[in-house]
Amino acid sequence: MSILDMSDALEGFQQSVTLTKETITTVDFEEVSSKVNSVILAVVQPAQKEDLTTVNIDWSKSYISVHSTSEIKINNILNCCGIDYKIVSISNYKDYCFYEAIGEEIKC
Repeated sequence: MSILDMSDALEGFQQSVTLTKETITTVDFEEVSSKVNSVILAVVQPAQKEDLTTVNIDWSKSYISVHSTSEIKINNILNCCGIDYKIVSISNYKDYCFYEAIGEEIKC
């Protein structure tokens, strides 16, 4: 049960992005990785410096702030505009029906 459904505030600002979730399981004593891609709607914007206080910042990378009604977890990969971002910080607003995350650019 939510305290206050704030998910409507995201409407009109959302865009389609690809979220990659990796699952690691053990099969015959070996770790096996599997990845599942899904398209979610999210509001993506540059991260504010105040939001980066909990993250070890690499100033050579860019950071984004993501708001979505879809569940986002640490280490998920979000692809926005052709750039991959690793989720490095989560603020759980599940009681308000949305998630907020900080993504760090993945450089090859």
